[in-house]
Amino acid sequence: EGGLLKRKGNSKLPHFGSGSKWGSGRRAGQRGGTLWEERREMANGNIYTSAALMEHNAHPDNKFELDDFTHEHEGINPSCGDEMVLRLRLSEDGKTIEEAAFTGHGCAVSQASADIMADLIAGETVEEAKRLSGLFVRMIQGEELSDEDKEDLDEAYELESISRMPARVKCAELAWRTLDGML
Repeated sequence: EGGLLKRKGNSKLPHFGSGSKWGSGRRAGQRGGTLWEERREMANGNIYTSAALMEHNAHPDNKFELDDFTHEHEGINPSCGDEMVLRLRLSEDGKTIEEAAFTGHGCAVSQASADIMADLIAGETVEEAKRLSGLFVRMIQGEELSDEDKEDLDEAYELESISRMPARVKCAELAWRTLDGML
């Protein structure tokens, strides 16, 4: 089982053998469904080197307490512990999203996805925000989108490769599903 092994020079390195959630006992290069192997595949797929993901995670423009919000909804991903509160300020007629912001904590994927979503929906009608959310969820679940739909998603389309990483799909969807629950 996973633990610490003594290595040369008395340094302690983590051991991710069979029975550990991080490894399956397979040799490097063999396919498997563990978190460790999925992380290696994500690195090969460059999701963590995506400019949009890195920028929105490191410097989120929309992660703050929105004081004059008209709508608020909490989203939780119990499988990994990501939590967020999404707040929107709608126009007086309730048809346009004037501003979107979120607070909370989670992995890079959930935080970047939330920030990208908030950028995308600010200034859009509620109906357009629902449509964009539907497109994103379809994309992240592996459905092929038209070129026009990809263009409509703008930076959010850069997260498309997450659709091939089952453990990260719910992370990417959290903000979008929170939005759907609110609207």
